[in-house]
Amino acid sequence: MKKTSSFKKRYYLIFLISLLLLTTSCSNKQKKEEKAEIRPVKTQTVYTSGGNKTLIFSGESAADLESNLSFKVSGTIKNILVDVGDKVKKGQILALLDAEDYQLKVQEIESALAKVKAQNKNAKLQLERIQALYENENVAKRDYDTAKTNYQSTKAGVSTTQKQLEQAKRQLQYTYLYAPYKGAIAKINIEKNENIQAGQPLIILTSGKDMIVKTSIPETLISKVYKGQKVTTVFDAIPNKEFSGIVKEVGVSATKLASTFPVTIKLQKSNLNIRPGMVAEVSFPFKFKDGKKHIFAPSNAVNEDNTGTYAYLVKELKEGIGIAKKVTVNIGEMTDLGIEITKGLTEGDILITAGINRIQNGQKVRILN
Repeated sequence: MKKTSSFKKRYYLIFLISLLLLTTSCSNKQKKEEKAEIRPVKTQTVYTSGGNKTLIFSGESAADLESNLSFKVSGTIKNILVDVGDKVKKGQILALLDAEDYQLKVQEIESALAKVKAQNKNAKLQLERIQALYENENVAKRDYDTAKTNYQSTKAGVSTTQKQLEQAKRQLQYTYLYAPYKGAIAKINIEKNENIQAGQPLIILTSGKDMIVKTSIPETLISKVYKGQKVTTVFDAIPNKEFSGIVKEVGVSATKLASTFPVTIKLQKSNLNIRPGMVAEVSFPFKFKDGKKHIFAPSNAVNEDNTGTYAYLVKELKEGIGIAKKVTVNIGEMTDLGIEITKGLTEGDILITAGINRIQNGQKVRILN
């Protein structure tokens, strides 16, 4: 009995040790997996501010007038009548949906309308006959009221069915996609026989000779950008040539994936070599009241722990993936440009601007913007 009891104790002890090792192994594996997680982050490039300084931001050209065209009904693409680069006239048909189902719907309602019209015609004749008899006191008022109600009901049915037919005809007409204005086809996002939904952007139509450039400005500098501000733009595809422009629009809310604000530049002179989608670099001249150079960062890019005040930079960046590096920073005053960084950051650093309390030093991160 004692030997059996001792054996059970040893077996139970071995079981507990094995379970503990397995739990520890799973825990370590989970920690490694969590550590290996690539966390998406928002970032912005660090710039120095002070005196007169010109900063360059990347952008993309676009037509001043640009529309994403779509069908008002869903269906299957039957034909695409234009190609990218084609010039089109206002009202020109660009694409067609398979309209068979919509045509059958029109025919079905037309048949129903003919039937209800016939019923209404008979009801009217019946009412006129009963009314004559009622006026001569040859039928009861109840019969007259019934005939009158039947006529009004069929009349309402005619009106309702006519409206249904008008709606069906409109939907049939919506199987044609027309150009709303004269312009050029910039992009086609559909193919023949593809199923599409109502409102789905399908064709981009541009118009006008005027070109614009869309760019984004960090929140620490957006207060220095204003409508009418003069800038210069260069394009990779047109080397050794600068184009003057003015700020046309300044966004009042940040873009979805970044701590930046959209800015639109209108080029002052048109050029046939500039086409929508070209990569551009826009130079903004900034002026500051004092002559000293400062670095500012968004307040949510800076945090504090028992080691001091810190921020996170992205290092070893390649194809949007980098390593988060924790750096100690000294801070100054809070201003309308953000919090002043007196030590720890240099111009050109890629600063993580959101969610730094969920990042570990050395963790892989993916830049969203």
